[in-house]
Amino acid sequence: MQTRRDRTAIRQAGQAPPVSLRSKVRREGVAMKTLNRGQILHRNELEEDVRAGRLNPQEAEERAAKAGLPPLWPEPKESDPFQLAGWSMLMTMAWIAWRSSSHVVQTWADQRRKHWVSLAPEGKRKGWLVEPAKALTSYDIELIEPEGRERFSAAQAELLHKLAKDEIRVSAYLTATNELVDVPADSWMHLSFNDITGEEFLKTLHGDNRYRRPLLPVRRVLELWPLEPPARNVSVPILAQPSRVSRGAKPKYDLPGFEKEALDKLDNEGAFDPSSDPKWRQSALEEHMRKWCINTWGKEPSEAWIRLHVSQIHREFLTRPRG
Repeated sequence: MQTRRDRTAIRQAGQAPPVSLRSKVRREGVAMKTLNRGQILHRNELEEDVRAGRLNPQEAEERAAKAGLPPLWPEPKESDPFQLAGWSMLMTMAWIAWRSSSHVVQTWADQRRKHWVSLAPEGKRKGWLVEPAKALTSYDIELIEPEGRERFSAAQAELLHKLAKDEIRVSAYLTATNELVDVPADSWMHLSFNDITGEEFLKTLHGDNRYRRPLLPVRRVLELWPLEPPARNVSVPILAQPSRVSRGAKPKYDLPGFEKEALDKLDNEGAFDPSSDPKWRQSALEEHMRKWCINTWGKEPSEAWIRLHVSQIHREFLTRPRG
């Protein structure tokens, strides 16, 4: 049984509401008050040029940097899902299925909303649209693991079995009163999981949303499903967008090929160490991979996409066994 302290910690780990574009600067800690009026107007003009299609987001960011301005759409600091007190149902299912922190982060709605995605002009829209990444749902699982539906479904069934046996407890908010409670183990035979709207609910057999925002204690999740044997995390695209890609679509980029090239380069150059080689740093590997993408795929992913995966691959390089 969870204590009041446990429920308080889990409540604090709950998902925050979506962040609006207007609050992005404040949210990322950029002190707008340190900019003068001319700099603020310049930022606004660059953003308007992107919306109007006169510049793409990368060109606007380059001009902002040359003008000494902070990033227009700053990348968030990386967060560790294992520091949370509670995981959502989707995050827990992803962990059970793949034992990969990358998959857990990909399904972490609050973390995804901190990233920005650039949508190219289409239809009547002439300009670029830069918006927070959308939360994934269980219906979008193929976007991070194209052939993972069967494995994910097995993980979902395994989790529900453990819940029904009272081996792990879920805390959730009663939809009617917004009170945080433990979901009784004997109620799981009458409940079903649903997240089609992007928010997680536990529905009754009559279709009523009895509970919302269910959260599971991370410590207990890791006790029941430990990382055993140790496995290398799979790099997954944090910016995959559920509303833009059809179900079962092939991944946009060849991640295994990208990972292999980056690891080969790290094998040749070694880990980043400014004391021995100041020029060999993450930005150098990012530039190498950018050129590789153009030569191999004939197209270039976003700077954020490359930076994210290079960072993940470097961490994996540091932790993998040396033979």
